[in-house]
Amino acid sequence: MIILLHGGGALGISQKISQIKKDFDTLSVVEISGKNSSFANARSEYLTPQLFSEKRLVILEDFSDLEFELLEDREDLTLVLKFSKLLPSNSKILKEALSKKIQILLFEEAGETPIFPFLDKLGEKNPKALEEFERNHDEWGGQYIFSMMFYLLRRMLISSKKAPAFIVQRLERQKRNFSILEIKNLYKFMLENDFKIKSGLIDEKLALTLVVNKFLN
Repeated sequence: MIILLHGGGALGISQKISQIKKDFDTLSVVEISGKNSSFANARSEYLTPQLFSEKRLVILEDFSDLEFELLEDREDLTLVLKFSKLLPSNSKILKEALSKKIQILLFEEAGETPIFPFLDKLGEKNPKALEEFERNHDEWGGQYIFSMMFYLLRRMLISSKKAPAFIVQRLERQKRNFSILEIKNLYKFMLENDFKIKSGLIDEKLALTLVVNKFLN
């Protein structure tokens, strides 16, 4: 599993990392800073076999020279890519993470990504989601919004017991607005439009607008 955390919300990022660490033995956690090491040296270090660890957590902080094709997506290895500043939507790192369908979490100063209100309105079938979509599309671009809508559907299908209680309760309320069949059909519809976008068969913003309307209808 690979997770990318970024933004100025140091508290939110720290809490997320602490939550992830709970699933690992202390000896199986490796933290490496890009200020003191190159990605090549860090990769060599974290790939060194460990005698007593069946699964490992590796936290790479502020590596500007990341090579995504060399990141291992394995069941026994969890990679957290931590960036203490907001990655702009046109950054090479964010674009590559999106293309690899890596889970991306953005933390602002208050610890919450500004796209969550949009996702909440989608889950509530609130027509104001269209207004939020316009605002977020201008700020973050289509691919990031697409990835977060996929994230919402996955959370509806697979509830996380480790999530804070208020998030679980909010998801349960939203799930009541959709049948399992509706969620699966939405997921299929999104995959079809994602393919059309990448094949140049449809304008990206038009496809996203169709998806948002599909949520609301």
